[in-house]
Amino acid sequence: MRTLRRKLRNASGAVVLIFFIAVTLIVQTERSVKAQPTQYSGGIRIFGLVNNPINLTDQDLLSLPMVSEVAAIHCVWENVPGSPPVIMVNWTGIPLFHLLTVAETKPEAFKVVFRARPPDDFFDTLRIEDALDPHVILAVKANETMLTSVSDLYTGHMGGYRLVVPGRWGYKWVANVGSIEVVDSDILGTYETNLNQPDDAIIPDAPATSISPRLQVFNVTFDSRVFQFEMFTNSSVEAFEFNREQSKISINVSVPHGFIGFADFIIQQDMLNGPYSILVDGKATSFSQANVTERSFQFLVFPEGRHVVAITGTESYRIPKVVIEPIDQPVLLGDKVIMNASRSVSMGTIISFEWDFGDGTFGEGVVVSHTYSKEGVYLVVLNVTTAEGFSNMKTFQIVVKNAPVDIALIFKAGLLLSVALLCAAFAYLMLRRRKQR
Repeated sequence: MRTLRRKLRNASGAVVLIFFIAVTLIVQTERSVKAQPTQYSGGIRIFGLVNNPINLTDQDLLSLPMVSEVAAIHCVWENVPGSPPVIMVNWTGIPLFHLLTVAETKPEAFKVVFRARPPDDFFDTLRIEDALDPHVILAVKANETMLTSVSDLYTGHMGGYRLVVPGRWGYKWVANVGSIEVVDSDILGTYETNLNQPDDAIIPDAPATSISPRLQVFNVTFDSRVFQFEMFTNSSVEAFEFNREQSKISINVSVPHGFIGFADFIIQQDMLNGPYSILVDGKATSFSQANVTERSFQFLVFPEGRHVVAITGTESYRIPKVVIEPIDQPVLLGDKVIMNASRSVSMGTIISFEWDFGDGTFGEGVVVSHTYSKEGVYLVVLNVTTAEGFSNMKTFQIVVKNAPVDIALIFKAGLLLSVALLCAAFAYLMLRRRKQR
């Protein structure tokens, strides 16, 4: 009987110990969510797998493009008594895709890690495709109140810059964010690690939200496929055109007087692949870009007034890009001309290069040579075809001329001939004089 009592006492002690450890873990995790931040130090650091790591001050953040979004925070234990209440807030902040574009996120990015400011050790993560969702924002205001000016937004909800992730449980809504790191590994956050919560954190049947202003969407249809070109801007878009053959997007924009225009472009890479160049009114301009998740995110600014923005890629949907090495002009009659198209590229496999030399003759191959037999201007056509049957053409002119007359050479030849004639005449005179003697 004593042995049984001792065993029961030991078992009860073990249960109490396990319960105490579990409660302590939950309290510590909750404390990391509810902890009051220390005195606000300001700014956000973005680093990791980016080409342009940046430190943004409060002033920098407030000068960036903003959107508003009404969304509710749901605690994963919202049905448990004492849990933070569900609150609906009008958030104002910067689209996260804009920040990741300015930082120029690298293609190998897999996740984005959001860490709260010390001494809070709370952090969580989003997969890169979720972080680039236009509805995910870094909020700087809640109901028009600056989040940096409050330590506790509502009961159980901290202040400071906050990640807004509609449709996900509250542990993804990291508060008092101090740093954003882009990584290529599958890091799990505080709740996922300590409390075994799911990494996707999806709330079943969560209502959809919308941002204001919305992204402008332009549909481009080829074959039976529809592509989308998305644009976030403070400018009016007056015209949009996609030239598939030229691999070029043209946009006419109008920026109000007194404003600096900006635009974030989101391009599906299988619609228009890079590398990209951007011209504003025919002049090359610098821009930030992040090529990730098979999309290209681009950001640029332009002055007030009307502008034509041209985005040129390497290859349009299934259309090969034809590139021919420059040829020195004019070509001399009888010279061999080398025509090189080895830098042509395609998403598929190029299977043929067909040349029309413009003089009634033809050739095949990546690199060909040809000799012209007559002077003239010849229009050369190269047709490149892929294994899928998609083709593209490039035309260019070749000017063929006779070799130019070398005046200096003729003068030298004439001078030598004159000297030779004089020498011959002198020799003849000398010979005659001898005979007369």
